[in-house]
Amino acid sequence: MIYSMHIEATDTPAMLERILQTTRVRGFHIRHLEVRAQETQTLRITMTVESQRDQARLITQLNKIPGINDLTALHSITNSRVEATTVMAH
Repeated sequence: MIYSMHIEATDTPAMLERILQTTRVRGFHIRHLEVRAQETQTLRITMTVESQRDQARLITQLNKIPGINDLTALHSITNSRVEATTVMAH
């Protein structure tokens, strides 16, 4: 399955590294990553990952990272079918 998500996080030196490490350790392969630093010390991240594992597992772990302010699952794709999903953090 392919999952896309939008993350807003506090812009700290290690934040992106923690998100990527958590994604890798949970068994998800990153297929697309877009990161924009805002003047408000916020990172806006759009990430597409692929895994046979359930997206909820990754979302749960990402939400445990201090500084994750918002996490929205945008959609998932399986067998060329798009499934709309929305999961809000905190």
